[in-house]
Amino acid sequence: MINQVSFSSSAFRPRPTELDEANEDFINPGVYALELADYLVAQLSSRGYPVRSRCQEDWGHWVEFQHDGDFRLALGCSNFPTNDNDPNQHRIFVEPNKPVVKKLFRKIDVRQPVGALVGTICEILETDPRVTNLTTDAA
Repeated sequence: MINQVSFSSSAFRPRPTELDEANEDFINPGVYALELADYLVAQLSSRGYPVRSRCQEDWGHWVEFQHDGDFRLALGCSNFPTNDNDPNQHRIFVEPNKPVVKKLFRKIDVRQPVGALVGTICEILETDPRVTNLTTDAA
């Protein structure tokens, strides 16, 4: 099941507040994703994915969506440092990352909603001329 998207773009740079350890937007040295998270929230909200919550994590930003399923549908996004520390590399992953979620005494097939969210993310990024080298992968 595809649930990761990687791409290159200089459009989602770190904000000065993300680089300042004294600021609440600071996550960890070299870790940022506020511009990308804001962009995805705006784009996905306008396409029927209302945000339930979002927060910073030690690896980037977490965004959880409201939906009809009895499981958490969310994405995480961050810059994706490469060996040459290219600041233009980014990664998005969608949760759940397995095709079936176990909930008490039942199993929930999440392939359709996860696939739809990944498809919408890819559509958004594919139509943005600032994005290149888009790839998808499974966790």
